[in-house]
This record gives sequence, C-alpha cells and structure tokens, in this order.
Amino acid sequence: MGNGLFGADIAGDLADAMGDDLMPITLVRKTRSALSDNPTGPGTTSTATHTARGFKESYRLSLVDGEAIKRGDIKVSILGDTIKPALAPNVEPGPNDRITIGGRTYAVVALDSVDPDAAVYVVQCRGV
Repeated sequence: MGNGLFGADIAGDLADAMGDDLMPITLVRKTRSALSDNPTGPGTTSTATHTARGFKESYRLSLVDGEAIKRGDIKVSILGDTIKPALAPNVEPGPNDRITIGGRTYAVVALDSVDPDAAVYVVQCRGV
C-alpha cells in the first residue's frame, strides 16, 4: 500500500515484520453529506469502518500541557499497510475519527505524523 519510496515497500516490510505482535485497531470515520433534497432537512451521515494493527503509548509527562495534550491522551501508531479495506489514496486518519484499541474507544485529536511512505501513522487520541 505504501508509496514505494525509492522503489522499496517500506510499509509492507514493516507490516510483515511486526504485524502479528501488534494490537487490533478499529478506525471509524463518519462523514456528513450535503443537505438532502429538502433544503431545511438534515444531511445524511455515512460510516466507514476499517480494521488495522498498531500499538498505543502514553505521552511523556513533560509534554502534557493541559491544552494541546491533556492528561490521559495517548499516541496510537497505526501501520499503514494493515488498514483494511485499504484506504483510498491520500486519505489518512484525522480529527473526529474514532479509534478502538485495547477495548477502549478514543477520538482522534490530531494526526501527529506520517512518514513519507505512509508506513506508520501516529495519531493523538483522547478518551470518549
């Protein structure tokens, strides 16, 4: 799935090497469509659910400022090549998505980083 950076499948190699040792993740994205035919009516909401594998970790206490990073926020690293069904090109986890990992559901606050090959997405998550 990765971009094949420099002709290498970094995302695939990483997923193959670590895949069985990672936690299952469910990523849920809700999108709201434009208004229905009735201009005063609500639009419709659709939900896309993806499974993936990754791991979670806590933020260092020195990074918790109570505003951008709050106490209890976690970092979730998602291996790009484990996301099923495969995400459409140029789509990455983002704010308002929901991630379930380790039996708990979190809201994605921000996409902290993604490497050039989309091998790993690191997202900041907050409990819901």
